Amino acid sequence: RKAQRIELSQPLLPNIEKATINLKFGVGELRIRGNSIKELMRGNFTVLPGINPWMRYREMNGEGFLEIGENKGKGIDLSFFHRDKLHQWDLKLNTTIPLSLRIDTGASNNDLDFSSLKIVEFDLDTGASNNKIRFGRSTSVKAKINGGASNIKIFIPHSMGVKIKVDTALTTNNLSDLGFEKMGNTYISKNFSTAKKQLDLDLDIGVSALKVKLY
Repeated sequence: RKAQRIELSQPLLPNIEKATINLKFGVGELRIRGNSIKELMRGNFTVLPGINPWMRYREMNGEGFLEIGENKGKGIDLSFFHRDKLHQWDLKLNTTIPLSLRIDTGASNNDLDFSSLKIVEFDLDTGASNNKIRFGRSTSVKAKINGGASNIKIFIPHSMGVKIKVDTALTTNNLSDLGFEKMGNTYISKNFSTAKKQLDLDLDIGVSALKVKLY
């Protein structure tokens, strides 16, 4: 079955000062970048025939609320296709306003580059997945990741103060190697109290490997 490509976009209206974006993805490959000024979101969706991406948008008191998901026809089982790149979302988000981003996925490969975005809240709820997440230095971020057995690689700017609370027994992590101080189930970077921007991350995941790289 041959995949089709669908494009959806939501303009950034002039009165919008911040936005909340909710993604309901499922199984496959999810890619997020910042590369849009005039739009809140522009997305390319590679999907099988019978799968229809949709978005809903509303606004209230200067805040935009965007929800993106998809409907699939009967008899379509995505689990057979996601490895062959037949199910991909490639989203470009606005870089000029603060964003709260919530992502709900199944077993997926998530490549999330927030380095040029003003992410202030980030919530990822995922199944067994591979996750590559790059945070930026322009805003402080309150983040939470819930998931099954996952590989998580997080890129964090050197200048950012970091606190990571781990609500599970990670099989492997390199936080002590980076000089993070361990207090109970929380790891804190040496510059946490003095940094201008901070990442406060709460991890509640299954048996997982966490690797943090500073850049």
